[in-house]
Order: sequence, then C-alpha cells, then structure tokens
Amino acid sequence: MKMTKRATMLTLPAVMVLGVAANVFVNERNNGGSNAFYPVSDETSTEPATPMFSPISGRVTLVASQASGGIHFVIEDENANPAVIISDFNTMFLNEVPVAGSTITAYYLTDGASPMIWPPQYNARLIANNNENITNLHIDRFFINSSFGGALVSYDGGLLLNFNENTQILLQDEQNFREIIGNRSLINEMDGRLLVVIYGPTTRSIPAQTIPGENGQNVRIFVLFEAAIYPQDLPIFPSINKTAGFNLA
Repeated sequence: MKMTKRATMLTLPAVMVLGVAANVFVNERNNGGSNAFYPVSDETSTEPATPMFSPISGRVTLVASQASGGIHFVIEDENANPAVIISDFNTMFLNEVPVAGSTITAYYLTDGASPMIWPPQYNARLIANNNENITNLHIDRFFINSSFGGALVSYDGGLLLNFNENTQILLQDEQNFREIIGNRSLINEMDGRLLVVIYGPTTRSIPAQTIPGENGQNVRIFVLFEAAIYPQDLPIFPSINKTAGFNLA
C-alpha cells in the first residue's frame, strides 16, 4: 500500500450502552451482518485472553526514511522515554503518515521478538495517527464462533462484531471488500482474517459487542492483506477456550 494513503475516519459518538439482557436473542445473522446481539453464558464470561497485538503511544520526535522503503519513527511517551517504531511495506497507516510532532499509537505483535537494545524497537503492523478522532480500535484475527450463533469474535475473546449492510468494510488499501468478494458469504470470507475494527459504543459484556447503528456508522472494518489463518494454527493464549469458546481440539 502507498504510505501516503489517507484513510478517512468516521466520527463516532462517545455514547456508552448500558447493556443487553444476557438471555435474549434478537434475530439471525445473514451474509450482510445484522444488529443481532448474542447471549453471554457463564462459560464465556471470563476475562479476555492476552491480546495478539499490543499498543505503544507517543509523540513523534524524528522521522527517518530507510533504503528498504520503510520508515522509522522515534517517539517519546509522556515520561520522555524513547522508542523506535519500524514500518515496512506491510504496515497499515490509519489516517495520514505521521510527521514530527504527531501523536501516534503503533500496534505490534505481543509475542514478537524485540532486540535487547536501547531505545526499544517495535515492528508495527498498524500505525494510527492520534491527531484524528478514533473512539475505539481493535486489531486481531476474527473467527466464526459457534457459541455466539456464528458471529465473528476476536481471537483474544474481547470483541464480537455486529454490523449491517451499511457498515463500511474495506481492504487495507480502501477497496470495497463487499464488491471484491461478490456473492460469496461475507462472514465466511472474513473468517480467520486479520481485521482492524474502528467502533463506537458496545454492550457491557464479555465479549463486548459492537453496535453498528441503523446506518452502520458506528463500525468501520479494514481487512488487512494477509491470508486467513485458523485457530488451530495459532498459539493458544491463556484461557482462550474458556474466553472465546473456540474448539481447538
């Protein structure tokens, strides 16, 4: 993807939803998604497992282009501790590519190797420019989960996707994902894919469930340029069976 590409963000309301009844089904999900909410059972209501990606935030103090085509961003956190954020051709930039003075949040693999040097270095899969308004962001692989009526649930068990036919679902380069897959099942095509989900209000449940709104404006989804991977092929994080309800046997 071109690093100068701008991904225009939606303005998401900061309203919080008080919750939904734990034993109520609304309606069945179809290929276009739905506004259905799913019951939360005792078996799945534990704390989410370790996130696949971890964030690091700070103000950019230096930007250095690399011969390989990547960019290194030196940042400082609120305590003036430095870190180096490394981007490459796989890195997605949300909003404009940062410049000196920008405040950013970079997301890197939680279990990714980091050289034992100072300042620490992080290989970013996603860099979000915090100068734009983003209410909530979740980056993870999402899988069809039979415990929640076939809805897509993040691998860490922290987020369930509710969306509708108006929700924007884009590839990393902002191509319309629905148009690309044609008549194929949207849910099936997103199963196992690495997604960036930008969202507003959620239910107060575990997993939290996105609330798309009538016009789909509260949820925006990016499908990253990586092939689908299934749970049995990924590391098993603590409590993942209990948290997300995946059958990994």
